[in-house]
Amino acid sequence: MSVLSEDRQHLGTQVAKVCLEQYHRLPKKGKPTARGSQKHEWTTVAGFVLERPGSKSVSYSTGLKCLSQTRLVRSGDVVHDWHGEVVARRCLVRYLFQQIRLTLSSPDSDVGIFEIIEPSGQSPRLKLRSSLKFHFYVSQSPCKSLNQSRILLSRPVGPPRNRYLPYGMDSHIESVNQDPAKVAQAETARSTSGPTELPDKVSVKKRKLTTEPNSSALPFQRGRENMYCLSALRTKPGRRDAEDTTSMSCSDKLARWILLGFQSTLLSYLIEPIFVDSITVGDWFDEQGLRRALVTRVLDYGAFPFSQFNSEFTANHVKTIPADAGLAWYQGLKTPEVIVAGRKQGASPNNLGQYSPKCRSELCKKAMLEEFQAVLESWVQYLDGHSCNDTAREVRNRLQELKSGATYSFVKQWPTQYRESQKRLMETVFNNWQRTPDYVGQFTLDSD
Repeated sequence: MSVLSEDRQHLGTQVAKVCLEQYHRLPKKGKPTARGSQKHEWTTVAGFVLERPGSKSVSYSTGLKCLSQTRLVRSGDVVHDWHGEVVARRCLVRYLFQQIRLTLSSPDSDVGIFEIIEPSGQSPRLKLRSSLKFHFYVSQSPCKSLNQSRILLSRPVGPPRNRYLPYGMDSHIESVNQDPAKVAQAETARSTSGPTELPDKVSVKKRKLTTEPNSSALPFQRGRENMYCLSALRTKPGRRDAEDTTSMSCSDKLARWILLGFQSTLLSYLIEPIFVDSITVGDWFDEQGLRRALVTRVLDYGAFPFSQFNSEFTANHVKTIPADAGLAWYQGLKTPEVIVAGRKQGASPNNLGQYSPKCRSELCKKAMLEEFQAVLESWVQYLDGHSCNDTAREVRNRLQELKSGATYSFVKQWPTQYRESQKRLMETVFNNWQRTPDYVGQFTLDSD
């Protein structure tokens, strides 16, 4: 029996325990350190736990940084956002790649987490075994939308009325100040005016969601601008003196993954969506804020399990500073990666300003595209061996396109069903999502 299923009332504690035990097993390199006697680094810890007999962490990460818009690269060999939640998800994707290849190597056994299904009238696909579940842990509420209540309470007076506030919140906003009850009243304005919904009908992990178009998309704000706009889409970072980025807040990204799946666009070409069955949050736990930011501002899911993990610690009353490095690990990775400025720690350019391929992280887009090609080759071999001629022919054509110079952006158009769901989302409630410049995805496997 799974250790997580023995006591569902303490699920959050169990998930956090599995993640934190893995954190302590990892080497010290890349973890926050003390800079002198009065300055200590801090970071966000995040990870995914697979619930199965002998439940264990399958991906784990830390991080707080992302690249500014002016530092984005065309080559696909840099990780643009290494916040803990984002890196944990990219590590999960690497783990899924690994598990696909394991399943295809022994399709008649249960060594991998996937099973191969053949829906009636459709091509074969891979699907997570029904007995397995993923859980997500993060050491504090994801950035922006989830910690707004605390920021609101730290401000002495409320702002003027703002016609851009959604869902009739302008009628509540004048009374918001340091009174926690009034902050809570402002937060509930969203739920009392009804959820924002997508057109058509979308099925998410057997949840039948009857949806209708909303009159307007969620508004957009940069960093901590107008924090009283509780449901707005926001970019990182929160500091006013920092350069602008195109990286959306972690709560925005999580909301999108909860709806579309955590498996990435590339893997959507091969596998059914991967969802999490619970989210456990450590510090700054606010279930109402979590539900608003991750669920109800997009769709009315009904019940979604959130848990709190109360960690015990002693405050040292020292100044804390955000850690520059991010730590990345997934099951099967021999040595955890330490990411600084989007590349492996210690990376430096040559005299021409170019970086060696050894400097790039396994989590960058180009490394993901290379792994996708390797998985497609394994998939073709399986299809050939099981007389799936039509599907094998299609995948073989895709492989030829990839080897002939198909760009990363072009390859991401292949999973048509996923892209259609994503398109509906991005054209409605997430219409103000800040998109990465087109040139960022125009690299190929052979480009430098």
